[in-house]
Amino acid sequence: MAAYLELEKLQKEGLVRSIGVSNYTPEDYAELMAGGATVVPAVNQIEINPFLHRKDAVEFFKGKGILLQVSE
Repeated sequence: MAAYLELEKLQKEGLVRSIGVSNYTPEDYAELMAGGATVVPAVNQIEINPFLHRKDAVEFFKGKGILLQVSE
């Protein structure tokens, strides 16, 4: 959480264009935003494969306008 908040400061200073997260679940996202984050992550890197599809997470993040970078 603290690292994300520091990245927000860097973005406000113009040193970072976008901020993303990795392996976040909808619950992690809710905790991040409740913890004081004001910038919605631009991307979430998550693993998806035939045995781990995460349909609910995909729909949740798409609904928030967060792009998914998928690793297989």
